Amino acid sequence: MLVSPVPARPTDVDDIHALRRALEDWMADRGVDQWARGSLPRERVATQVDAGEWWVLRDDEGVAATIRLLWSDPDFWGDDPTPAVYVHGLMVARRRSGDGLGSALLDWAAARGRDAGVGLFRLDCRTSNPALRRYYESQGFTAVGERDFGTHRNTLLERPLRRGTIGFLHTADAHVPTFDALTVQEGLVAVHVVEPRLLDDVGRVGPDDADVRRGTQEAVDELARRGADVVVCTCSSLGPVADGLVTDVPVLRVDRPMARAAVASGRRVGVVATVGSTLGPTCDLVRDEAERSAGPGAATTVVPVLVDGAWDAFRSGDVARHASLVAAAVRDLAADVDVVVLAQASMHAARPLLDDLPVPVLTSPATGVAAAARLVDRAR
Repeated sequence: MLVSPVPARPTDVDDIHALRRALEDWMADRGVDQWARGSLPRERVATQVDAGEWWVLRDDEGVAATIRLLWSDPDFWGDDPTPAVYVHGLMVARRRSGDGLGSALLDWAAARGRDAGVGLFRLDCRTSNPALRRYYESQGFTAVGERDFGTHRNTLLERPLRRGTIGFLHTADAHVPTFDALTVQEGLVAVHVVEPRLLDDVGRVGPDDADVRRGTQEAVDELARRGADVVVCTCSSLGPVADGLVTDVPVLRVDRPMARAAVASGRRVGVVATVGSTLGPTCDLVRDEAERSAGPGAATTVVPVLVDGAWDAFRSGDVARHASLVAAAVRDLAADVDVVVLAQASMHAARPLLDDLPVPVLTSPATGVAAAARLVDRAR
């Protein structure tokens, strides 16, 4: 979603202040520790509007959302001379909750920062408000410190503006920390969209279903709108869908670099999966990479294995049992193949249990992110 806020006018002061008071009441009623009732006087809003700091989005009912943009912020960040854009006063009217205006305004502010040539985007939240911190982290921000104000503490968060961004399409929340950590190692920023329903849908009706393709397309488009230079589809079941999308940014299925490495490692490739809808596409992907590397009829044999019960363990949160079941299946297979592929990103936790095997065991997260980082370099 692209938005175009306009500078607030003196006539907007009452609406901005009323929106702030309404959100203060909403937070107080729900026990959210962020803005106390009456903590932003109208006179201060008026002064800030006169200084050109406030920007507003309007709809048919008036001010729908606001953002306050600064180019220094000594009250929260001290005398830090690092060129940065700072945001306060990000507010969305409750009638527009769920419309994506908050994320869109953050993207707009990031674009203003890039246009101004600064390298960092900074904001903060109460340390006692973990839900807001998680929201900001989902937008690519990382906590870098705290500020003690005596009566409360604020967490300081920032997001680089000059480095590239990888967007990840997941079908499980559990993947977010793994890909966040790998992206940071590459010196890049991660943004995420999680759509569990897409995995259920593709398992039920297959990758050629129009609704599955439309939902995947919409998720990828959302990541592109949020600044992704490259999008990685981390769900192997959706891999065939990702391959066929027409988008403004490159889309990489996370398992393709792994499949390429597997074909280079041996003629007999074991493919281990925990979801039936993943097993077929991953086997097809390995065969496709074999043909690409050695031409049609390349002598690569794919040995598929579906691990019963492992996916149920993963979805129930029993990661240890999931990893144990996967590791046992790989050990049973290892003597018959040259290399083993763990078909889903969720299976990476089993990899450390298999270090003693004589054959390579490949997982998709690290190779996928490394390949995406190379695409980011080319895109920029």
